[in-house]
Amino acid sequence: MIAVEFEIEFEFALVIEFIVFLRLVNRFDRVISILILLQSRKVVKAQQISERFDVSLRTVYRDIRTLEEAGVPICGEAGVGYSIAEGYRLPPVIFDESEAFALTAGEKFIANIVDEATAKAYASALAKIRAVLESANLEGVERLDDSIVFRSHPKTYTTKHLSEIFGAISGRWVMRIQYRKPDSMEAEWRDLEPMGCYFDYNNWYLIAWCRLRKDYRTFKVNRIEALKLRAEHFEYTHPSLTEYIERESKSKKALKVEVRFPKSMYEYIENDRFNFGLVQEVDEGESVKMTFLVPDYHLIARWLLMYTKYVEVVNPEALKTLMKELAEDLLKHYSK
Repeated sequence: MIAVEFEIEFEFALVIEFIVFLRLVNRFDRVISILILLQSRKVVKAQQISERFDVSLRTVYRDIRTLEEAGVPICGEAGVGYSIAEGYRLPPVIFDESEAFALTAGEKFIANIVDEATAKAYASALAKIRAVLESANLEGVERLDDSIVFRSHPKTYTTKHLSEIFGAISGRWVMRIQYRKPDSMEAEWRDLEPMGCYFDYNNWYLIAWCRLRKDYRTFKVNRIEALKLRAEHFEYTHPSLTEYIERESKSKKALKVEVRFPKSMYEYIENDRFNFGLVQEVDEGESVKMTFLVPDYHLIARWLLMYTKYVEVVNPEALKTLMKELAEDLLKHYSK
């Protein structure tokens, strides 16, 4: 085990009693994990704990009582949510070897998808953890660090402003951005109340309440040319990012697409197919039939076009027509 000690503010005797008690009832790992989860958020609902650890609500309530009986100051109740009284601190945080390796691998991935400031902050945090590792474990982590390479296509854009955006989301600061839409040569200033960010199709996207449009909007981060934090907190309570995305997905009508690939092409489409709304795959022997749900036909049509005669559009007819038009445009372009 790899132990990393952070600043502790509680009685050592209470920790010993707590650990001994949990070992006796054979629920040590899960209850410790619940304790860490409670420490990481202001309020955690019983349903969230149930889903996180794949246990029943009855088990969650029992584990919460166990923590309370062990002296952990938990506030809240069933049906509302639980939190730990302010000022309470956890016992030494324990990282096993696989967790330390996961953090090292994560650094390689993070550096390729965030801005320079965020990547440096992650590396700095990881360095603090490494600084207190035992020498034997440190050698293993360093060996792994030299043996992992994140290979991807070179970035064709510069990811900027992520660090400032994350800070605005966390602090509920109003942001002023200069944003250039893809169909416009000039950028315009907008005041936003940021809700959250997500990473998709090799790009970062910001979802925020736009005061100019008086509605929620999605902004591609690499189109933000300038960003300023205003000296103003927004008070309006917006839905969580997950709630917003689910709501938008349900409100938009998805279009069904069915295509067929020969088995020989499967290795080339294995990873990309998930980026286009794959919902079903059927093995047909020498071929694979795939079903997608897409917001429109144009994006998937351009993806399918790269497979030329090795893909068959089964349905709908509208997509077949679009594929034909794209192919004809391509032929005209190279016939000039």
